[in-house]
Amino acid sequence: MAEPSLIPNSSQQYISRSRESVGVFIVAGILIFILTILALVGLIFYKQYLVKQQAVLAQEIKKKEKGFNQADIQEWARTAEAIDLAKQILANHRYVSNAFALIQKNTLPDVRYSKFEFDAENKKIILGAEAKNYAAMAQQRQIFISNPAITSAAVGDFNLDKIGKVLFSVELIFNSTLLTSQ
Repeated sequence: MAEPSLIPNSSQQYISRSRESVGVFIVAGILIFILTILALVGLIFYKQYLVKQQAVLAQEIKKKEKGFNQADIQEWARTAEAIDLAKQILANHRYVSNAFALIQKNTLPDVRYSKFEFDAENKKIILGAEAKNYAAMAQQRQIFISNPAITSAAVGDFNLDKIGKVLFSVELIFNSTLLTSQ
């Protein structure tokens, strides 16, 4: 048996070890490090590019803002509000026109109205009315009750004026069909 010693017998043992496995990891690590550095440098340049672009765009916006006339913008805003209001009025006008047509068509010659309140949301019309006598008032109520466009007709607040005419109020609740365009 050979005697153990700390000095190897031949230098072949050192040569036989593989150093390639350590070299692959070092090369891969260096490549990853270089790629990371390149990516970092690229991101720094890209950030500088974006900051310059932001400054250029901010200057363009300021130039455009100076080109706007504030009086024109305010006038356009007022015009837009007026157009929206007109649209709303026209949309409601269609309903009121239908209500006026209904009342006109179904009113007796002996009855006249002095007050008109219209509530499209609740489908209600409140009228202040004046009739020649109680018979005309009762007949007018009956006409409203028999109309298929009217769901309910209530008459109240009876009074006589100085010359004997009957003052009263009428509350009409109508069908949804009155709200449709005709």
